[in-house]
Amino acid sequence: MPSLLSLPVETIDLIAFYVACPTRDGLPISLLPFILTCRDIGLYLHESNAVFRQIFTFKFSYGAVSRRAFELTSQDLKHQLCWYRKTLQFILERRGLDGERTLRNTYDVDVSDVLWAVYFMCLDDDGYNLRQLTAVGAYEWIHDFVTLRLYDGASETGGWPLDNCVNALALWIFWRLSTKVRLLSETDETSERIIQLILPFVTVPFRYASAFAPPNHFVLPLQSNAYAFSNLSSRIPFRTRTAHFLSVPTPHGPYPVYRSPSRVWSQVHFSRRISLTCPLVTTAAKLLFFSRRELYPYGMNYSLPRNRSEAIARGLGGHIGPTQEDIHEMNLHRLGGPDGKHGGTKLPAVAPDSSDGVSDISRAYDSEWYRLRLCTNAWADDLGDDDEIWRRAQLGKGMRVKTADHEVRELRFRQAEMFVLGSLTGLWAGRMAIPGEHQLLQLLIPNQNNGQQNPTQNDNSVPLPQGFSEDYLGLTSAPVYMRLREHVSYAGGDIIPTGAKGPVPSRYEDAEEEEEEEDVDEDDVDSLRDVDMASESELEDDDMSLPEDDGRPEIDQQHLLDEFDQGMRNAYFPQDVGFQETIDGHGIKVTARGQEYVYENWNGSESKTKIKGRFHDRETCVGCAMRKKQERKRRDAGPDAVANDEDAPLDSVPLPPCTGVQDVIITGKTDDRHGQAWNHYTYYGRVRRWDGMIGILRIARDRRLGNLFFFGYLVDGKNFVGNWRITHEDPGMPAWAGPFILSKVTEGNT
Repeated sequence: MPSLLSLPVETIDLIAFYVACPTRDGLPISLLPFILTCRDIGLYLHESNAVFRQIFTFKFSYGAVSRRAFELTSQDLKHQLCWYRKTLQFILERRGLDGERTLRNTYDVDVSDVLWAVYFMCLDDDGYNLRQLTAVGAYEWIHDFVTLRLYDGASETGGWPLDNCVNALALWIFWRLSTKVRLLSETDETSERIIQLILPFVTVPFRYASAFAPPNHFVLPLQSNAYAFSNLSSRIPFRTRTAHFLSVPTPHGPYPVYRSPSRVWSQVHFSRRISLTCPLVTTAAKLLFFSRRELYPYGMNYSLPRNRSEAIARGLGGHIGPTQEDIHEMNLHRLGGPDGKHGGTKLPAVAPDSSDGVSDISRAYDSEWYRLRLCTNAWADDLGDDDEIWRRAQLGKGMRVKTADHEVRELRFRQAEMFVLGSLTGLWAGRMAIPGEHQLLQLLIPNQNNGQQNPTQNDNSVPLPQGFSEDYLGLTSAPVYMRLREHVSYAGGDIIPTGAKGPVPSRYEDAEEEEEEEDVDEDDVDSLRDVDMASESELEDDDMSLPEDDGRPEIDQQHLLDEFDQGMRNAYFPQDVGFQETIDGHGIKVTARGQEYVYENWNGSESKTKIKGRFHDRETCVGCAMRKKQERKRRDAGPDAVANDEDAPLDSVPLPPCTGVQDVIITGKTDDRHGQAWNHYTYYGRVRRWDGMIGILRIARDRRLGNLFFFGYLVDGKNFVGNWRITHEDPGMPAWAGPFILSKVTEGNT
């Protein structure tokens, strides 16, 4: 009598597949009953990876991993299938279907590991991952987690929620799984409860990090040493912070807020161990906050003119102020509008019902992935040297350098670009939240509410005020419109200096070009500058302690200042900067410090202006030559060289094509109709290459309004999220600031 063993192995695999996957949605069915039918079948399936690969590719998205990190093997997919199944089972058992709302760890699965797995599923999603998460009730589970667990450990920090990986991952997952239907189904009470919980992350920029490195820096990584604050009296978890030599102590910890290198996690992903940092909790909180506030329209004042024509007829033509039409337009810019083509907070994309080969929405999350992988430490020099490469190319220097450890190596490009060229060009619309200046800065004063302290605040010097809310902060909102345009400098052109008084110091010494890679004699470091810095005892008086000597060359005090303040108050430009369109209309001429720089308008196609610095000359481009050399070394090392090295900082995928772009600047203004309604502004700024952070200065035509600096990131390629702050204060000190969000408006017939 024929048996299963007489069937071809491909048929056995197919039977096993249909046992495990009767439908696409939901957990794969256990193969244990099928395995127990026959010992030989069990042995075969135990040794075979083919069926598990088929199950994984049917149930989950995987294309993003091969694109960003490494080529997947059947063994990788088998490992991840087991882990995803365990993760989804964990969520399914805790989503509250039985009415139980208690969230807990188990002995075999830790919540932080589950959060990382779900977060990876969101970043890698091309449609299938979201379907599986929806099937097990992941949104309901994370909703409960945020409302019940976000303040775990807050009793040790005066009632403030912790800026840790668990909270950051939870809020990001909460955002990634958000849809308009889910937002609209929330009761007002639930929505207000969530806003109340996340409000500290949204509104207190001197306690929580708003960027992967503080916005006072433009060129990274930093050359100076990092320092650790030792003052524990304010109960701040300083292990999550590090500090610059010029940081100042505040009751909320050292300022500016530098993320600690200790926040780098070693996480297993598709059986490979990768190092990455936690996402920014503040960015996720802002997305969740604004998406809920945009459920409600701005109120209409029917005494206003209906439109601009009526305003002129009433004699208000020169008056700055909105009409009913302007308010109606602003109300369209909520959650992307009814058709998704307007501004406001655009919700995450929902992938079509298609395979990875067709849907690639995960490409919008590539920048976020690479920021987590490559922006782990503002002082690290082992993850790529893009800024240094272009700086040395300008000076005509070679690319072989001596590192802080006195080793000779070649500079190399990083694995990816953090900013997608062309992303900013267009009309952006959204809003900014404005706290009362006095109410916000009052939070910097210690022991302000001792008489009204919550019992969980543990005599913290700056406890979370009782009744902390939007009303407590006097929070209001205002519309923001920006019409922006990108301009780029290509290899061979001159780069506009930063706003620092002098050149930003290099972290490297020159190495002789003819030297081969070999050990460098320690006597050769005599040329390093010896500078006058504060003594160790003086550092201790300032609640800072020196780390052990890491061999990094010290820099003098002026260079320290140049590194710390690179012109944030003027969007990283020199103070005397000026802008003028080129005669041909294809670029912009920038004057600064008596020099002239010409940048080409970025329009996504090959520049027709064949002038040095205004087009990508591949024959002379330093970037092209270095990338070819770097790729050749990667290929020669073999595909397993990085994958098998658990400490490897980079992934084993090819470098992106060279664009030749060495600097990106932004100019813009408000359209006349928006300026007439909400005031006229001009804009200029720059993109920080290290992490893709965008910094833009807003200059008011009416000088009484003052100037504001906006900085933040593009999330999913469509939401520009971050903070604004006033510009007349010291960039190294806390100042009046608040959150904002904008998204691009689709114009024309596109």
